[in-house]
Amino acid sequence: MKKTNPALTGIFTGIIILLCAFSSKASQDDTVFVYQTETLPLIDGNASDNCWNIAKWQHIDQVWINWGESIPEGDFSGAYKILWSSQTNMLYFLVKVADDVICDAYKRGITAEHYNFDILEVFLDEDRSGGSHLFDAGNDNSENAFAYHIFSKFPAKGETNTDFEASDVGGSSWFNRSDIMLNNHFDEFVLAMHEGVAYWEFSLKVYNDSYVSKNPEKSRVVLTEGKIMGLSLAYCDNDDAEEIPARATRDNFYGSVYVPEEAWNDHYKNADHFGVAKLIDNSNKTEIIESSVFDICPNHAERNIKVKYGNSIKAEDLQAWIFDLNGNQAIIETPALNADTNEFILSLNNLHPGDYILKIQAKNQVLESQFILLP
Repeated sequence: MKKTNPALTGIFTGIIILLCAFSSKASQDDTVFVYQTETLPLIDGNASDNCWNIAKWQHIDQVWINWGESIPEGDFSGAYKILWSSQTNMLYFLVKVADDVICDAYKRGITAEHYNFDILEVFLDEDRSGGSHLFDAGNDNSENAFAYHIFSKFPAKGETNTDFEASDVGGSSWFNRSDIMLNNHFDEFVLAMHEGVAYWEFSLKVYNDSYVSKNPEKSRVVLTEGKIMGLSLAYCDNDDAEEIPARATRDNFYGSVYVPEEAWNDHYKNADHFGVAKLIDNSNKTEIIESSVFDICPNHAERNIKVKYGNSIKAEDLQAWIFDLNGNQAIIETPALNADTNEFILSLNNLHPGDYILKIQAKNQVLESQFILLP
């Protein structure tokens, strides 16, 4: 289980990984810590705002549905970050996706359903109550949770698209079913394409189970420190660009949390397997962790992790360990700190390829992060 102690947000200003083959691939954290941001991101799809540095990438890497016996290498990779703001009372999302085949020919009422094309899905249960959220006795979607099916045309390289559809299943039964449009839940939205990677950036309002579409603001939730929510993200993937749009069929379905096989396609109707998110207020901290990870390719003989830290750290207070997943200690160091650059370096030269956990402690505050070391 990977756990990041938010107390470290007042100490470390960054962890920079210097190795092209040194990367993390893991599903969404058991609890996603959603940090409050005082500076709002500019919703432009560039993912360059400093406020995003306080959020950790959560991977969308769990196969919920697959076509065929295996997933081809390079088919898909995705991850997301999330923040919240008391100033605007909204959640902020940044999602990046690399998809080898883009299928975005969906047209409402003409082609197959939206989930048969390349779309993003956000599942949100504001009180983490779980349970069914598919139908109710009225004309609105069941208010227990929301399953946002977000469709947008993928723009050309270097361009953006602000047009989108966000819908959920509405009605009282499959015999009285219709999609309800939820675009008004999104204050801002953009989809951008940079070097073959698509970036969704958007802000989202949160509503409780008294939601009525004719008066949504009445059920608007006030976001506060410590709030626990159900949260998962997913991506519908169609890999046949030549398929006739009217009969298009989804090939693979990826999610951010583990789901047992019998519930692989249940998120849209049941919130029992949503992940967990907790709102954290770090506005009183003077220094914020910058968790940006860079894929830089030095000489492999110089494999290392460079850790950048805050001005308040002293050498005698700082220690670092690396463990394998069985808990065996691989490296322990009292790092030599560079006072000029506020950083230290951990060498990986003596490690064999495999899965490891990096643990850094400063007095009574601890950061843990899992990584994979490749040959």
